[in-house]
Amino acid sequence: MRRVGSGWVCAFWGLAQRHPAGPGAPLPYADLPLYALMIAGLLVNGGKGFHLTLPARWAPIAFVGLSWGFGMIYEASLTVDGTGIGGVHPDTRASYLLAQGDYILIAIATWVLVRRFHLTF
Repeated sequence: MRRVGSGWVCAFWGLAQRHPAGPGAPLPYADLPLYALMIAGLLVNGGKGFHLTLPARWAPIAFVGLSWGFGMIYEASLTVDGTGIGGVHPDTRASYLLAQGDYILIAIATWVLVRRFHLTF
């Protein structure tokens, strides 16, 4: 088993201390599991024990779907004015509808960049 370096622990602690939407956000720490997954992915990617392989036709769907899902979880940690959830519009439903255009396009553009420049985690 690999030991987690103190640098990763300090990085996670630093991310946990910030409030992306200020104290008015109903779910200000909804993004912390995402940071934990990101750091776990970095640690796993550096090792040699775990590799996930998908068929070529499922990889884009999984990448875009997971990116969109993580974006929507992050959206739950934001608020515009402290009354709803979401960082695009004060109304929660409108914010989530408008955010679809952002997160889906970001996921597709990231997939294109990953394929074009052979990026890794």
